[in-house]
Amino acid sequence: MKNPFFNNHETTGKERLSPTTVQPLFDAMPGIVCAINQHGIFAYANEHAAQEWGYAPEQLTGMHWLEIVTEKDRARAESQFIAATNNSTVTRINIWINKEQGGLQCTQWSMQWNTAQNLMYCFVQPASGRNEAQSNGGTLPLDGHSGELLDIFSCITDGFFAMDKEWRIVHYNPQAEHILNISAAQLLNCKFLDCFPEMEGTIFHQQYDKAFREQTAVQFEAFIPRFNRWFVVSAYPSDLGLFVFFRDATEQKEEVERHRKYEEQIERQNRQLVSILEHMNQGFISLNNELVVQYFNHKAEEILEVKRSEIIGKNLIEWYCEPARQLYRPMFEKVIREHNAVISEHICPQNGKWVELSVYRTENGLSAFFRDVDARKKTEEAFRRLSLIARETANSVIVTTPSMTITWVNDAFLRNTGYTMQEVLGREMNELLSGPETNPATIRYIQSQQKKGRPYQIEMLHYRKNGTPFWTESYAQPIFDSAGNLEQYFSIETDITERKKNEHELRKLSLVAQQTNNIVAIIGKDKRVEWVNDAFTRITGFSFEEAVGRYSHEIFDGPETDPAVVALVQEKWDRREPVHVQVLNYKKNGETYWADVNSQPVFNEKGKLQHFFSIAIDITERKRLEQVLEEEKRKHQQMVTAAVINAQERERTQVGRELHDNVNQVLTTVKLYQELCRDGIGSSEELINKSIQLLQESINEIRSLSKRLSAPTLGKIRLKDSLNELVDVIAATNRIRIEMDIAEIEHLDVAQDVHLAIYRIMQEHLTNILKHADATHVCINIQHGGDELVLQVSDDGKGFDIRQKRDGIGISNMTTRAESVQGRLTVTSTPGSGCVLLAYIPV
Repeated sequence: MKNPFFNNHETTGKERLSPTTVQPLFDAMPGIVCAINQHGIFAYANEHAAQEWGYAPEQLTGMHWLEIVTEKDRARAESQFIAATNNSTVTRINIWINKEQGGLQCTQWSMQWNTAQNLMYCFVQPASGRNEAQSNGGTLPLDGHSGELLDIFSCITDGFFAMDKEWRIVHYNPQAEHILNISAAQLLNCKFLDCFPEMEGTIFHQQYDKAFREQTAVQFEAFIPRFNRWFVVSAYPSDLGLFVFFRDATEQKEEVERHRKYEEQIERQNRQLVSILEHMNQGFISLNNELVVQYFNHKAEEILEVKRSEIIGKNLIEWYCEPARQLYRPMFEKVIREHNAVISEHICPQNGKWVELSVYRTENGLSAFFRDVDARKKTEEAFRRLSLIARETANSVIVTTPSMTITWVNDAFLRNTGYTMQEVLGREMNELLSGPETNPATIRYIQSQQKKGRPYQIEMLHYRKNGTPFWTESYAQPIFDSAGNLEQYFSIETDITERKKNEHELRKLSLVAQQTNNIVAIIGKDKRVEWVNDAFTRITGFSFEEAVGRYSHEIFDGPETDPAVVALVQEKWDRREPVHVQVLNYKKNGETYWADVNSQPVFNEKGKLQHFFSIAIDITERKRLEQVLEEEKRKHQQMVTAAVINAQERERTQVGRELHDNVNQVLTTVKLYQELCRDGIGSSEELINKSIQLLQESINEIRSLSKRLSAPTLGKIRLKDSLNELVDVIAATNRIRIEMDIAEIEHLDVAQDVHLAIYRIMQEHLTNILKHADATHVCINIQHGGDELVLQVSDDGKGFDIRQKRDGIGISNMTTRAESVQGRLTVTSTPGSGCVLLAYIPV
């Protein structure tokens, strides 16, 4: 079948094809098409030369083609050109050319020499990628000069085939055979859809049909499953049919796909990196070589207290304050210069906080990681200060590993627990100090906090080495190393056993607070009433609403309330100590009542005062009875005093009578005897002897009277000596026989007031026996039992009825004497049975 496109393959010289005859086709071809004569002079160039190189076709025409070739490639280009003129095959060469406006382009030249025309037809594309054909918007008119066109099409590196209007393939170049691996013989003069039935309805069919119908060039890319390849296609219509240029774009497509996937992977990695940087617990800043901020994470915003929008794109050093510039500029410049990382802990001049900074060199600048270690540094400083006093404090101090193994304790811990240092070191703290009633939840809480590296404050029941329990309030602080790793725990324990006992008592009291008949009130730290029970309302007359919120002294105190008691309560409250007082309080109606008040401070689990828990008992009746008793005591004392005064008066009267009736009469007789001697009446010797005898009787009488009135010389003799002397004086009267057993106090020394009381009781009782009992025999016995003396005096006298009222006060005086030294005295007697006196005197 005759090819409608190339119907004059054999041409004459006059019919030879000139470049201008196929210029529209050349301009529509994908790349630069040019013709060069045997002398190397451009004979023709299409419009693509202007687009790619900047040379208009008319500029190139008449120019030697080597003029646009770079100097280093000229010799090789000329050699290849000469070689191409000596054969009819396509020669390909990559050479660099100089663009008209400056710049270089690496190009691939496909050359084929046409002997008939003496022209080298060249198809030129960029070596790094081939430009697709562009439509000139019209048809491709062809004449019958097919031989020259075939030479040109053979030079084209893309696949090419031509179809007539019946869709028959009329030309199929070698490159197409190579790309599709189908020979021209299998396709020529066959309809397109007969050769490729799978193409029906595909984009290939649709686009070719569009080019035919609309007489417009089309470009597209599509995948052909049959060949398992991607193709870039350009189709150009003409009056006779369709020119189709195609090339295998599979590698390019796969490269684009690989690039897309690579970019997606990079994007995912970038998002992951950003997520990591945004969630890390360190500040991060990325700087370029000019120290301009490229990235600034959320933690950096928090630590430096600046929004990233205010600093990204700015020079970090210029943003810093001057002291910070002086610190960081040399540091950053050193890292850039020496490529060595810098790690430092310091106080940041920008915000005055401790930071840990690590700066590293990167390919494009610096990466800075930093974190706020201000709390840790302050904790370390606190630990350092605490360690200075740890050895001297009365509180227990314990240093443990993160797993709670004890590495050090102070002396106070050893004193408080009873352990030795050797018994403690290396032991697990909870295992050492826990016991049967230690709360397991408390231990779990401590373990949880220590695993998290957090401080904790807790109350816990511990046990000493001897098994006795004691309550402690523990404050534990974690200590970290410079890398932020938990290194140890520093714990201080305060013994709060007494406080816990008080709180326990308060809790028991609170259980009955609502039901008790006693006043219960809770007083706040500000000394205002926070709560009262029903008994308060019944006793005081104030309602709950009237009392709550008012100061306690406004509710309870009045004009006659003792200021000293009020001051004592305020002082105890200010010192957060319990207080117990008896105070005169006032009711709402102004009546007074006496209250026995116990007020106890209540602390929370952190040892801070919450309020005061007060219980007041109405003791008004008890106070009244105490006043009655006090009045009776006063009257009794008055009676005793009166009795003592009466006794003293009677004793004075007796002394006066003794002196008057005895001593005075004797002395009067002596005076008479002396007057007789003076006047020479009677015998002087006899009168003098009688006077001497009478004077001796007077002396004896006065001595006897003196002993009865005066106490013994207690500071020089023991109790048994003074009692012996007293008994000797009484026995000298020869009126009674006395037996005394005081062996148990042979070597006993007693206090002077006890000595005198026993002596006076004995003296009073023996005198009464002489005067009133008519006794002949008296037994005296003193026993020393433990911390008291028991005095027993019995006689065989006539006795008396102890119930009858008597005029004398002897028994009353002896009772008073015994009570004056916290003793007691009883007298037992019946008529005709004598009398027994018992006295119990503490020693």
